[in-house]
Amino acid sequence: MDSRKFKKIDDHTPKNKKRKNNSKHKNRNYSRNKNNHKETIHKNHNIHYNNNVKNYKNDTIYSTHQKRKKSDKQINYAKILGVCAVLIALIAIGLFAGTLIQTASIPNDAQLIKPVGFNLTPYGYDWNNQLYGEAVVSQNATNDSYYFTLNQMAALASASDNTFNFTDGIYVSYNTNNSRGVKVVEHVYDAKGKEIIKPDKFDEYDFVSNARFTGRNSPYCLEGFGFTKEEYESSVF
Repeated sequence: MDSRKFKKIDDHTPKNKKRKNNSKHKNRNYSRNKNNHKETIHKNHNIHYNNNVKNYKNDTIYSTHQKRKKSDKQINYAKILGVCAVLIALIAIGLFAGTLIQTASIPNDAQLIKPVGFNLTPYGYDWNNQLYGEAVVSQNATNDSYYFTLNQMAALASASDNTFNFTDGIYVSYNTNNSRGVKVVEHVYDAKGKEIIKPDKFDEYDFVSNARFTGRNSPYCLEGFGFTKEEYESSVF
């Protein structure tokens, strides 16, 4: 075969050169775009990572702040509860100590009585003119009497606002060293253990002068309260 029949292709023709240049240019652009794409991906990854780190830090700070606030609240509540517990304990101790002190102030020989009524004579009893009144106590279907001086009756009137209402009872210490062997009261204490004493401003003579009116106005005073036997029998109500 004659090789001269074939036309030799010249690679250096302008057309071929242009094709090669275009190919190189495309390769170069592709490489550049690829690199740019990698850089963009890397850059976006860094931005995403930084955002995640920032968000994590913010969340951590917020969470820590919230925990700290919650912890502070818990600490405050704990302090409040602790203070309340201490106050309650101190109050309880004070009440208990007060009860012990009051109870300790009552003599061992004092007796708790619950009178069903009081009586008073304005001039003292015939058999002992130092005694003016009595408290009647009902026990086991029998009545027993405890006798008081005028000063003691005035103290009972003052302590009860002139009602002689001692339904909680009173403590009395007494003696029976008298010709009749009756119970003469020496000291009187209320149900809480406080001694009942007549105030200085309370006039016992005014009290005994108006005792009959006190007796009429109080259901805790017996009939004839403030009268002698003769006065009561001759009185018209």
